[in-house]
Amino acid sequence: MVPLSCGRDRSPSEHEQQHQRWELLRRLDRLTNVPMTLLAFVWLALLIVDLTPSGRPSAT
Repeated sequence: MVPLSCGRDRSPSEHEQQHQRWELLRRLDRLTNVPMTLLAFVWLALLIVDLTPSGRPSAT
């Protein structure tokens, strides 16, 4: 990922702050990767269970 604004007119503290923000974003992305994948598979399983016909009669 490349920061959107890479201007040279920033002071060192602003540059460090921008770096910390990108590092936090990367960390959050890594932390949520596995839970989101697991949730996707749970959602897919529930969708398959819901869409497959079972032995029970329909409500109509």
